[in-house]
Amino acid sequence: RREKRLINYKVKEGVRLICNGAFYDCKKLEHIELPSSINFIGDNAFARCYLLNEIILPDSLLYIGDGAFDCDSPFFDENRTQPLHITIPSSVEMIAGNPFCYNTIIDCHNERFKIIDNSLYSADGKVLISCCSEKKVFTIPTGVERIGKSAFRKSPIEEVVLPPTLRIIDEYAFYGASCQVNNGIFPESLEEIRDKAFGGSRGLYYG
Repeated sequence: RREKRLINYKVKEGVRLICNGAFYDCKKLEHIELPSSINFIGDNAFARCYLLNEIILPDSLLYIGDGAFDCDSPFFDENRTQPLHITIPSSVEMIAGNPFCYNTIIDCHNERFKIIDNSLYSADGKVLISCCSEKKVFTIPTGVERIGKSAFRKSPIEEVVLPPTLRIIDEYAFYGASCQVNNGIFPESLEEIRDKAFGGSRGLYYG
């Protein structure tokens, strides 16, 4: 784990793995430079790095962990005012859970994923991975079958409309969110709500 007073840091060339929580809670960190050798960024690697505005991910990157760039907090006085800009390179093969915070602008150069309304989906449109939309009312597109792990983590969206194709709401999908979900009425297609899908939430979820 790095010194929490860091403002700028350059990861040495040859490093392939950034471990889970490696820069967790480095609240002063404003700039991080990653080498072309990085293959793996673990869970919560840059979580609570509230002042980061941009991270350039190298074309060597294969894996991004859950909460890797969860860099926002509505309770932190020095929180950045600009969205976090991140581009997913074509090399990424796996994204675990939701790597991003709600105040993120996502670009994607990867055929395994697609962006709709600044939200990240699997290429086939069946899995919603990360919702970073600025809309107050967010309608999940028809065809989505699964809301992925932590997809709406701490989201400020006021209302989420579920699609008639939805089958699974993954664990922690709405963790810490304040939105109402489908006015508390789930679609008949829904088969499974996984553990703590609405943990820490403050909205109305159950009819």
